[in-house]
Amino acid sequence: MIIAVAGASGRLGRNLVEKLVAKGYKTISLLRSKSSLIPKGAIQRFVSYESGDISDLKKTLEGVTHLINATGSPATYLSEKELELANVDTTKKLLEASPQSLKRFIHIRDRKSVE
Repeated sequence: MIIAVAGASGRLGRNLVEKLVAKGYKTISLLRSKSSLIPKGAIQRFVSYESGDISDLKKTLEGVTHLINATGSPATYLSEKELELANVDTTKKLLEASPQSLKRFIHIRDRKSVE
C-alpha cells in the first residue's frame, strides 16, 4: 500500500502524514515547496498544481494505491479565482492524474474550511 497525501504541509495533511508514518505506511507527501514540517520517514515530492500540464503529477503518483486530498484554503482574503484554484482545480488535477493502481481517492477538509 502506497499512500500519497496532497496538501501534506498544511495542518490537516501534516497531522495525517505523521500518523500514517507512525503506523508504518509508505507515505508520499505531495508539496508545492520544500517543508521542514513533514515527519521523517515520509517521502517528499514537489508538484505544481498551477500548471495545466499534469504529466509530472502522473509520474509522481505512479504506483500509489490511496490518494488523500487535503489541499485547499478557507482563506476569506483570497479572490474567487484564487479560491477556485485552491479548492476545485487542484482536486480536478489530482483526479485526472490518478494512476490505474489507485484503489481509493479520499477528499478531506478540516472543520474551519466549512464554517
